[in-house]
Amino acid sequence: MKRVKLGGKEYLEIPDDIRGKRYLIIRLEDGLYLVGLEEKVSNLLKRQISYLSSKRRKGEYKPIKSYWILESEQEAVEFSRRHGDEIQRGEIVGVRAFDGKFYAVKRETYTYILRKIIDSLKRSPKTLEELSGAINEPRDLVKAVLEIAREEGVILERGDGTYAYAG
Repeated sequence: MKRVKLGGKEYLEIPDDIRGKRYLIIRLEDGLYLVGLEEKVSNLLKRQISYLSSKRRKGEYKPIKSYWILESEQEAVEFSRRHGDEIQRGEIVGVRAFDGKFYAVKRETYTYILRKIIDSLKRSPKTLEELSGAINEPRDLVKAVLEIAREEGVILERGDGTYAYAG
């Protein structure tokens, strides 16, 4: 591509073979854009969405996990200050459990892990450790999701330390 100077600024000249065509410009972040022929970019995005959807259906796609276990009320207050907007929008869900700790999980992570927990508990009740092993997820993450789901009435905690699906 040829560079052209106009008014003291430098620009790239659009080659003749791509002039007059429709472009799609997607801003990825400050100073970073994806620019391409509308049809080509649309097809690329459709293929990517289809690929990710197929991975999600097969259970191969995992969102980035984000969860917090806060030991004190002071930690919980500070966490609420830092993440207030996300909490307001429902992107982070949380609960104060009977053990006095505060559990918070990103909504996307909560939904993903809860689905795995429910599938496992439909087969039989399990302890926290058994569940963590059965769904191959960290114990603390499983505990955080269980506490929130228990508060919502989706999961029952039995007196013998096992959890069961309430549905």
